Amino acid sequence: MITISSEVLLKDRQSGSTCRAQVLRNPDPSVIAQQQMEWNKYKETAMSSGVIKPDHHLWNWQEKVRNHPSPANTLYALRFQEQIQGCLLLSTAPQTGRLNGFPLLYVEYLESAPWNLSHYAGGLAKYGRVGFSLLDIAGEASIAAGCSGRLGLHTLKDAARFYETYGFQNLGPDPDEGLDYLELGEYPLH
Repeated sequence: MITISSEVLLKDRQSGSTCRAQVLRNPDPSVIAQQQMEWNKYKETAMSSGVIKPDHHLWNWQEKVRNHPSPANTLYALRFQEQIQGCLLLSTAPQTGRLNGFPLLYVEYLESAPWNLSHYAGGLAKYGRVGFSLLDIAGEASIAAGCSGRLGLHTLKDAARFYETYGFQNLGPDPDEGLDYLELGEYPLH
């Protein structure tokens, strides 16, 4: 039986070294409130210097957690140096995949801290592998749920390439959601 990792390796983009981030499962709401405050402050500073807003600029993780309560969903957060480096909200109720009809888990939301994204931080982005690490956790959860690592999600336009690089297949626009729908047929073990 597979267990969900308690730590993941991130890459320090400045030094090239690896660092161990703690995986938090359904962290205390105060942790998410602090994370939201820090991320918003960083985003506002970046916006004041002329950064173009990405599609997910206004995401609010406190609202996302409130609107997608447990036990049907699990929130994972990566913490390193007392800061949340990324968040994943995963639906833990298996759904039928569109690619082959097999069960999968659905990724509701995934976001890296703004200081880890070159869009906000440019060449000073701090940590890499945040998004891939969160998808690895989702894959582990899918295996643990008997879904063989299969995942599904809808993506914002500016993130589709990221998911395709991970191994997701883009099944095209979903008219009900107004977003492209992607599936990962099996866990690629990054």
